[in-house]
Amino acid sequence: MNHKYVAYIRVNNKSDYAVNLQKNWIDNYVKKKNIKIDHYYIDDGYSGINFDRPQFKQLLKDVENRKITKAVIVKDLSRLSRNMEDIYEIEKRVSKQNVELISICDNEILDSNILEHIVNFNTDLKIETIQ
Repeated sequence: MNHKYVAYIRVNNKSDYAVNLQKNWIDNYVKKKNIKIDHYYIDDGYSGINFDRPQFKQLLKDVENRKITKAVIVKDLSRLSRNMEDIYEIEKRVSKQNVELISICDNEILDSNILEHIVNFNTDLKIETIQ
């Protein structure tokens, strides 16, 4: 089954509250944009320092198999990774399939050229979030 718009949610410590908070952020955003989320990929209790997350792996697999056709929406970039170079690589993999990566709290639609400049400017750049 193909999905146009999907959302990815990740929380470090298992927490229904934190999952629901991110879901509410995403739901409010898509309502304003008149978008319907077809599927939520949720990794509850997984760190953002590596990619050993089952739903994240499935998300990338679905993007590469063209089961997602429009966009992947996240609350913020740190949900994908805590490393800017990794985020850049994720964005390249997603955009290669003509799928947008949208981060609600980080300037909406991500562009690989902007991310490349950020990575080249400071290869040790890490994303810190206030929660």
